Amino acid sequence: MTFVDGTALTASQLNTHLRDNLMQTMPALASEASQSFMSNGASSLVPRLSGKGTVLTVESLNESQWSDLATVGPQVTLETGSSVLVFFGAGFSSLTADGAAGYVSVHISPASQDADGNTTGNTIEPDDSYALIYQGRPSDEFCGTHHVTHFGALSPGQNTFTLKYRSTAGGCSFGRRRISVMPLD
Repeated sequence: MTFVDGTALTASQLNTHLRDNLMQTMPALASEASQSFMSNGASSLVPRLSGKGTVLTVESLNESQWSDLATVGPQVTLETGSSVLVFFGAGFSSLTADGAAGYVSVHISPASQDADGNTTGNTIEPDDSYALIYQGRPSDEFCGTHHVTHFGALSPGQNTFTLKYRSTAGGCSFGRRRISVMPLD
């Protein structure tokens, strides 16, 4: 509505053109603490929550294929658009004196299901190209490091982000494992 000086406004006009527009501001749209808002198109915002997970337990692995440790994860499940930043890290210690390498990467699986209960959407497998890799610490030392990676082309909706592990011959211990996920759209 275009307002003109001297025109009397009705309650219906004020509700439609003032109140309803104010209800589309970010503070009015926020439904819980710590929400952020991402643009998912022109003049369109969606509320998003970030998530984090931590496993402090130190566990060892001597496996060259991506796998879980005895305590799975950490993992985070949250609503995302097609793009996220994933921050992850761990402490490493080689199980051998020559310093076996340890690898930490992210597995992303959509939680969406079709009418038959089958998982839909694209799964992103852990990969060396975006893995956190550490080598060279002998078995009596522990070193921590972190990494951040952008993932695009996700299936919008509920996605689960889980840290996975592998090592070179001799094995590696992993501890203080952390993941944080921040949706970008």
